[in-house]
Amino acid sequence: MAELLRPWLVAIVLLNVAFVQITGAVSAFWVGPLCALAAAAPWLRRLQHHRPYRLLWNAAVIVVFGILVLHARERLSQRLLEDGLILALLCQVHLLNNLGPRQKPDLLFFNSFLIAFVTAFFCEDLLYLLVFTLYALLLLPSIQLAALLDGAAVEPGVAPGPARPSPAAVRGALRGGLPRTAVAIAVTAAVFLTWPRDFRREGWVGETGALQQTGLGAAAFADTVRPGSGGTNALDEREVLRVRPVRGDAATIPALWRSRTFVDFDGRNGWQAEKKPQKPGRAMFDARWLVARPGWWTRDGAPAEPDAPRVHVQIVDPLLRRIPVPLAGSAVQLLGPGAPEPVMPLIDGTLEHTQLGQDVRAYGSLDYMVLLGDRADGRAADLTLSQRGRLIRLPAGSVSADVLAIADRIRGRLPRDATDAELAAACVAHFAASYRYVLPGRPGAARDLEDFLLATHGGHCELFASALAVLLRRCGVPCRLVSGFRADGADASHGEIVVRRRHAHAWVEALLAGRGWVALDATPAADVDGDATGGSALERLADAIAALWKRVTAFDGDTRSGALAWLARLPRAVVARPRSAATVLGLLLALLGGLRWLRRDRRPRSIRELERCAARAGLARHPNETPSQLVARAATIAGIRPDALAALRSAVETHRRERYAGVDSQRSQGSSRATLRR
Repeated sequence: MAELLRPWLVAIVLLNVAFVQITGAVSAFWVGPLCALAAAAPWLRRLQHHRPYRLLWNAAVIVVFGILVLHARERLSQRLLEDGLILALLCQVHLLNNLGPRQKPDLLFFNSFLIAFVTAFFCEDLLYLLVFTLYALLLLPSIQLAALLDGAAVEPGVAPGPARPSPAAVRGALRGGLPRTAVAIAVTAAVFLTWPRDFRREGWVGETGALQQTGLGAAAFADTVRPGSGGTNALDEREVLRVRPVRGDAATIPALWRSRTFVDFDGRNGWQAEKKPQKPGRAMFDARWLVARPGWWTRDGAPAEPDAPRVHVQIVDPLLRRIPVPLAGSAVQLLGPGAPEPVMPLIDGTLEHTQLGQDVRAYGSLDYMVLLGDRADGRAADLTLSQRGRLIRLPAGSVSADVLAIADRIRGRLPRDATDAELAAACVAHFAASYRYVLPGRPGAARDLEDFLLATHGGHCELFASALAVLLRRCGVPCRLVSGFRADGADASHGEIVVRRRHAHAWVEALLAGRGWVALDATPAADVDGDATGGSALERLADAIAALWKRVTAFDGDTRSGALAWLARLPRAVVARPRSAATVLGLLLALLGGLRWLRRDRRPRSIRELERCAARAGLARHPNETPSQLVARAATIAGIRPDALAALRSAVETHRRERYAGVDSQRSQGSSRATLRR
């Protein structure tokens, strides 16, 4: 492989590292060293001739591969994405650092495309688009350059050894590759921006792939919450629920709507949701959902009070799957003659619709009524020791001693006979002092639970909820993490509350004696819909660009219909405001003029005339052929018309005069000075 291609390959591998980093699935522990090894490839290649270096390198690759296998065996599908991306990057770095003079980089090109393709299913942000555009601008010309080098190596008459094409051939390959790449990107962008897309269907890797593809995070949608891994929807404006009070006013609508609960916490991989169906005898920690009559589900079969407040809910997003119900919900009634069945109660006290997300195109929405009660929900008195142990369990070694010391200090400030309710209030109050809300990926965002609890970094709702649950369990208060939606910050429209994906939220439910399950939310209420750190002009600009990109990625049939309707109204708007239309037209003409000026041919007029005359004569210049040689070759060709040959000779003579006018002038001046000296 020629050294001319190596910088291109290094840049491609570094962009592969950027793809993996954007997904957030791989920690910096892996990404950092692989990035450093890729950047150091031009210097490390000098060590390839030393046997100890090769042995050490291959041994390290085998060790890393074994570690990845152990990770995959430990958590199976939970480690599949992370380990797969690490393995792909490891292969890229290994190939880059072991390419020799006679090896082809075809496998490296193919592997790089696979990385870009797979990570596209887990990223839809603007940063990925920018990196992919740069990647495309590098990949296609580098493939063309590799083909040129390979062809030069096998060209007849060339001596064996590294390929050394002429600089003119390299420049020609790059000049030909970059414009074609730009055209391909422009066509792809035009199709992407104008063709409706449905991001709500399931992805090729199942439900998890679909949720990642649509940008849905752990809150309210996923079955696993990994604190610090990101996955919030702060800028996603797509609707999920529409909530409207039927009996009562807007004040009766609960703020927190539950969709999943998480009991088991292992410290490393986060919280796992309860997904088992409700047992026939009873639920695990909650009152059972029973069928009162067709279409009606009530807790423990208790009859609904006729004067109880009622709320009408419409699920707009079928990927939700769960049926959000507030903690105070005592009954659920499915509405509509075509309401799909069945609804399955789960062991954690939530409801799941088994048909949502199965056929998104044939699915419209799901309407149901929620009756609100005021009785305590929970079975604190009926819990067995095993059940209570699950609600206060913290795996040994999963939480650092510094984090446990925080909970011990909170417990030590209260009397020894403090109740669970007092302990819970003290833990919630702990976060109100020095903890701040920061969206994932922003400067100052915590990478894990320890960073957040030690108050060195900020965090989002999942970190607040997970940290609160850890402190409560350390203090002996039974609790669990809950995900769903927060409706009190949602925007009201036409007498109803519209809940969007950015309102996905996580909080904690504590099981208190005599009160049952009580919702505890440590996330600052003022920051749920915004970022407390987004006050600078640069951050506001970044938010605006990200919001615009979200609107682009959410382009669907409805958005296209709105755009076509706007275009239909445009002629009337032009007639109504001619001055504004003239201004816009002037700006467009100025823009077109500027583009034409940028694309103008800046070569001398004699060069352009020479090429035009050569084209009329049906000739093409050979590499490194001078104009005089071109005319001499044209004179030997019988098929060229005399007028075309005369025009070509005139153009060559004009070109010679313009190019060497300064040289001839200097020569004549030198001759004159020499004559005077004589």
